[in-house]
Amino acid sequence: TLDAAGTLFVPREAVGVTYARVAARHGIVLDPVATGDRFRSAMRAAPPLAFPGVAPDRRREAERAWWRAVVREAFQADVRQLGFEASFDALWVHFARPEAWTLDEDALDTLRALRAARLRLAIVSNFDRRLVELLAGLGITPLVDAVVPSAAHDAAKPDPRLFQAAARLVAGV
Repeated sequence: TLDAAGTLFVPREAVGVTYARVAARHGIVLDPVATGDRFRSAMRAAPPLAFPGVAPDRRREAERAWWRAVVREAFQADVRQLGFEASFDALWVHFARPEAWTLDEDALDTLRALRAARLRLAIVSNFDRRLVELLAGLGITPLVDAVVPSAAHDAAKPDPRLFQAAARLVAGV
C-alpha cells in the first residue's frame, strides 16, 4: 500500500497561498503564511476523515462538512462571513483538479517498476472520494489495483480496518 498526498503528489503551491488567492477573489484578505499555519493546525486537530455509521449516500455531504470545518479554521472565519461559502466551493473544486497537484518526480516510474515486479498495489489514504478521479487525472490509476480513500470507509489510517479493506479489494474478495 502507498499513501497519496504528500507521498505520490503534493499541492502545486503552498496551501496558504492557494487559500489566500481564492479568498481574495471573494473579498476576503488572508495572510498566506498565517493561513497555511492555521491549515496545518486544523488538520492536526480534525477528527479522522472517516464516517462510521454514516450511510454511503450521505458520506459526500459529510466529507464536504469535514473540509468546510478545516477551511473555516484556516480562514479564521465564521461560515456566515460574506464570501466564505464561495471561497470554500472554489477551493473544493480546485483541489479536485489534477492541475492543483504536482506528482513526485519518481512516482510514476516507481509505480511502473512495482507493477513490472508483479506486485499488487493499493493507494490507502486519509482523503475524500475526490481521490479516485484525482489519481486518474494524474495518471496513477492504471498503475494500481485499488484506491481506498478513508472517507469511503468506516476507518482512517492508521486503523487496520482501512488496510484490511485495501487487502480485500486487491485480492478481489
